[in-house]
Amino acid sequence: MSTAFFDRVQTHQVRKLVIVVDGQRKTVSLDADPQAAQISLDEHWKTSMLSLDVGPYDGHLNALGVRLVAQAAAAAIR
Repeated sequence: MSTAFFDRVQTHQVRKLVIVVDGQRKTVSLDADPQAAQISLDEHWKTSMLSLDVGPYDGHLNALGVRLVAQAAAAAIR
């Protein structure tokens, strides 16, 4: 399935492609800048105790977590 996706992407003139996957947050990275997303999350945790998880029952990113990772992805595109 990923092969089909990348085959289709190759047909477009994509200058830079950033893919974000919500996984283990201790190992968050972006190929363009492996530290960017982790730095964004680390900075959050230094200044806030707000959780980035949906809840104790669901470890997916909540709206704040998605915003932080999206900002890091946007920075990687620039």
